[in-house]
Amino acid sequence: MGEKYVFTGKKAVLSAFLIVILFAGVVFTMSFVSSFQKSEFGEQLIVNPIVPLTDETTSNAGTSETDSQGTYTEDYSSVYSKMERDLMVIPDKYNTGCNEKNMSLVVSPDNVDSLNLPVKIRTDGVITFQPKYSVNYPDEIVFSDTDFQFNKTSFFYADLKDVGTSKTVVFNNCRFKEFSTTDNDGGVVAIFNNCSFNKVTASHATFRNCYFGGANKDALDISRHVSVYDSYISDLIHPNPSYVLGNPLGHTDGIQIISGTEECDNIHLKNVRIEVPNLIYPVEVTENAVNSCIIATNKTECPNFTIEDCFFNGGGYTLYVTTAAGKPGIHTTMSNVRLGCAKKWGKHYCIDRDTSSVLTINNVEDTDQLYVGSVWRDSDGIHLSVTNDTNQDRILLVRTEDGDTRINVPAFPLYSQLVEGIVFDDLPIDVHHVIKSGSPYVVCFDDTDGQMNQIRFVDF
Repeated sequence: MGEKYVFTGKKAVLSAFLIVILFAGVVFTMSFVSSFQKSEFGEQLIVNPIVPLTDETTSNAGTSETDSQGTYTEDYSSVYSKMERDLMVIPDKYNTGCNEKNMSLVVSPDNVDSLNLPVKIRTDGVITFQPKYSVNYPDEIVFSDTDFQFNKTSFFYADLKDVGTSKTVVFNNCRFKEFSTTDNDGGVVAIFNNCSFNKVTASHATFRNCYFGGANKDALDISRHVSVYDSYISDLIHPNPSYVLGNPLGHTDGIQIISGTEECDNIHLKNVRIEVPNLIYPVEVTENAVNSCIIATNKTECPNFTIEDCFFNGGGYTLYVTTAAGKPGIHTTMSNVRLGCAKKWGKHYCIDRDTSSVLTINNVEDTDQLYVGSVWRDSDGIHLSVTNDTNQDRILLVRTEDGDTRINVPAFPLYSQLVEGIVFDDLPIDVHHVIKSGSPYVVCFDDTDGQMNQIRFVDF
């Protein structure tokens, strides 16, 4: 299936490379040698095999917690069972993004030329797949545990049309300031697993368990052929030290779908969470504002945009769709989506000047209960990540074999209740609670108004 190259941050310099050239009846092969492993891709090159995540606070959102993790006993298995949210875990700050403890290589303008990387990376942060640099790129290249520190310019592919054959670049546990890919014909496909970004502009890419945000920027701009799974976007308004009064930054969006000269097609979001409230700062600091959790605009048709099993909170309108006069429509399907209370004006806003857009809504409702995302156990006890996206103080009841614990989780403020001085970390988002128990299981209920709605069950 072609050659695969794996580069990790466990060694800053690759070991010796082997070139065997057989051309015109002789086959050309290039290898960067450290050690060889066998896989479904055939023989592949591994430079320090990837080390699994070991941080107890990190577990993949969306990863099923199956019965193999523990054996139910009659004490609780006959009473409690796993729910949909136990099998597809809500993304949060603990189970998305990179694990910095495992990161061991920095790639920066200062050292990029000294590293024997499998692709051409310029000092301005451009990954270049141009034949003039190399004709013999492997079919798949993997980067792991790497911090790409290109702060002033975007980190993107250039001249993808010149690559020739399809290439796949995989990034595992990597961190970026900005990453962008040119809108291409699929010559290079990017796959990101457990990566962190301030901003991404992408086409032909897949994101799993990734985190986007933490800056005054659109978190994710998409054109076409992009899938985002089990990922988290948050925290898009910050003071700007270089801000000049009267020169507003404009607005930011969690996800922006922009169809340009090419058809905006095949965009899928599943189990994606967006927390982007419009925090209030003095105008002397910033005039930036969050426009929406998701905005979609078009110059060409966008026939296949799906949003499934997602959680959105904030923006002016949560979903904002605009269609220009004389342009084809945007076909959006939203199903099983929960909306928080922080929106300024409403749930969704659609301007369709030609009535050709289609917005299909199935089970899209305001949330009425707490979220419990990451749950883990260590020597300190049982850890819970808890969020309240409703405008009501709520009660979390945590049941273990040692008894019940009740926790008051404060209400999320409405937009009208946000005032200067409230920062993102003040909000009831991903609040960390520890239950002092070594119980083999934990059951969480939203017990607001005595309703006792089960929202999470984990068997350790």
